[in-house]
Amino acid sequence: QNKLNEILIHGVTGSGKTEIYIRLIEEAIKMRKTAIMLVPEISLTPQMVSCFSARFGNRIAIQHSRLSQGERFDQWRKIKAGEVDVVIGVRSAVFAPLSSLGIIIIDEEHELTYKSENTPKYDARKVARARCNINGALLVLGSATPSVETYYRALRGKTMLLTMKNRPNSMALPQTFLVDLREELKAGNRKVLSRKLEEELVKNKNNQEQSILFLNKRGYASFLLCRDCGYTSRCPNCSVSLTVHTHDRQMFCHYCGYTEPIPRICPGCQSERIKAFGTGTQKVEEELKNHPAMFRVLRMDMDTTSGKHGHKKILNAFRNKEADILLGTQMVAKGHDFPDVTLVGILSADAALFNNDYRASERTFQLITQASGRAGRGEKPGRVILQAYNIDDYAVQTALAQDYEAFYQKEIMMRKAMNFPPFCHIGVIVVSSENQDAAKDSLAALRKQILKEYDSEEVLDCSVVLPPPIFIIRKRYRWRIIIKTKSVNFLVQLMNHALDIFPRIKTGSADISVDVDPASMV
Repeated sequence: QNKLNEILIHGVTGSGKTEIYIRLIEEAIKMRKTAIMLVPEISLTPQMVSCFSARFGNRIAIQHSRLSQGERFDQWRKIKAGEVDVVIGVRSAVFAPLSSLGIIIIDEEHELTYKSENTPKYDARKVARARCNINGALLVLGSATPSVETYYRALRGKTMLLTMKNRPNSMALPQTFLVDLREELKAGNRKVLSRKLEEELVKNKNNQEQSILFLNKRGYASFLLCRDCGYTSRCPNCSVSLTVHTHDRQMFCHYCGYTEPIPRICPGCQSERIKAFGTGTQKVEEELKNHPAMFRVLRMDMDTTSGKHGHKKILNAFRNKEADILLGTQMVAKGHDFPDVTLVGILSADAALFNNDYRASERTFQLITQASGRAGRGEKPGRVILQAYNIDDYAVQTALAQDYEAFYQKEIMMRKAMNFPPFCHIGVIVVSSENQDAAKDSLAALRKQILKEYDSEEVLDCSVVLPPPIFIIRKRYRWRIIIKTKSVNFLVQLMNHALDIFPRIKTGSADISVDVDPASMV
């Protein structure tokens, strides 16, 4: 052990990270220490829980949101009384009242669910780092696709980097094929599935093997796409894509407020086939069910998994071979281990690229890598088919080659050039009110005050007052300021100051909320 009490385990999908976590925890318990194991979403990781129960018996507690208040209290009391060695849970479990803490492990550390969107808007990774520092405990972060910020820390020597390049049974990583959707359209195929993917799905059904189809669409604001040349409208200042607001025929950048009208013809190739793009899981499900091959389909998204055991039911049905195809949103890409899945199809591999977010490329790379990792985990080799319009994009190409280092090198240059994290911290101040003018005026007053009191050396960028992408939520109008600074302590101080002065300068019944390094810019 050197002075560093923080380790990043960067291991390819299926390399056995869970086994390492269990052995680390066993070591901690031998030293009479306790452990916290964080996972992005507990409902998606029943197998993690069963692995742990098998090793640590009833000395574990499980914490997640689907427990009732009573169940939660019982778990909390057990932990407090010292009857528990290991706590497994989602982000809130980072606060578990364990004494003599020895290790905190954060699995899939790149997941955005570790950052809370509700007040207090804590980031479980930062809380874990603080708890480990206070207790002299070890912090272990694990991921096949670490977040750019974490990897940057590791390369600068703040975190120890351990890399695992192979799967334990020397199973090959799946074979990947890339389908250009522009070619499909030229060939007259207007369906969601490309011909290659359709062929492979039929082949799999005939061989009694299973497939997973992944569609990254949970109703984000749509983006503009030319069906002929793949052109998409981007912001000239921020290199993120513009979001289409159909109600006022405008496209917006959610970082700097740049707007332009929705064009009638494609600026790239003058084609008229340029339009807002987006298709949901239900449409795909219909297309599959009406297919002559009579596919049996299970759909897994926010609508089908409500209720206490929603995920488990669907995953168990799929494990018991009650369906040929599991179709879903990002839930299906994470951590699952189905030995009979030999084909993974990613329906629009580049869809996340058009999210109006500086993390768009990173997310695209992560989703492709994670989803590909669900194929060929058993005896039979796996295949992955990616469908995309922008097939030349570096996020798609490096994910295809499963080459994280190459992706990181390109991405970190972009981040540096545009001054996005890890080179700065982003603060967001949102002011909302049922009266549109009250929200706007309050925010303008606040911005004026901030710019007056803080010099521009510290504030790299206090960008325009603009409505968030989802402008009206629950009948409240929202306006916001985005601030970039180098120092996070300075940013926290500025946010606290904004909260202090806001009641004095606001108009009407406006409310304020602040966030540092938000998980999404929506």
